[in-house]
Amino acid sequence: MESDVLETKEEVTILNIIQRIKDRTVEPKSLDKETRQGCVEVLIGEGYSQAQIAQILKCSDKTIHRDSKEIRQKNSITPSAEQAKELIGELVIQAQQHHARLVQMARGEGSLAEKSQAEYLAWKVRENLIGKLQSLGYLPLKPQTIIGDIFHHSDSESQSSENDFKNLESKIRDINMTLGDDVDSKKIRKELKQYQAQVAAAKAAMKIDQVWKNRTGKIP
Repeated sequence: MESDVLETKEEVTILNIIQRIKDRTVEPKSLDKETRQGCVEVLIGEGYSQAQIAQILKCSDKTIHRDSKEIRQKNSITPSAEQAKELIGELVIQAQQHHARLVQMARGEGSLAEKSQAEYLAWKVRENLIGKLQSLGYLPLKPQTIIGDIFHHSDSESQSSENDFKNLESKIRDINMTLGDDVDSKKIRKELKQYQAQVAAAKAAMKIDQVWKNRTGKIP
């Protein structure tokens, strides 16, 4: 049995070793420390307790406890700006992937209730991402800050903002069309109504400011 595990580490993955241990074709006591800790790390990730891991690898609970401590130390992260940027980048990518899958579900087959729920969850993923980026300082905390920026746009930029508003209004109408009369749909419709009012207020503010700018050449 020991010969089975003495293959090069490039040829044998940790998952293969664990499977062989479970199949009783590899004796876990023959593992070196590095390989054993690799198994411990994978098994912890699969939800096994330290006592269960000790039983699988045929070693003491103390050994698994020491291995777990060393694994935590090895995987510890030193705070850095670059590390933070990488983690935030991963967060944004994952949120975009979840959002895309939910939108696909909302546009695919399924009942009206299922499609409405997927549309709502897609919106919540985007909303939660924005909230997280705001809390981390990557976006302004107040919507008014964004609206204030619109006031300083050129005419071409104002037209772009107008198009953005139209796109938002179109999305709200599309979501409303998929909603039914169940409790969740009514909740979603109520939230959308609030967002629609915010979009309308932002549009009005932009137009008022543009009128003043056309008359005085200044932005109030």
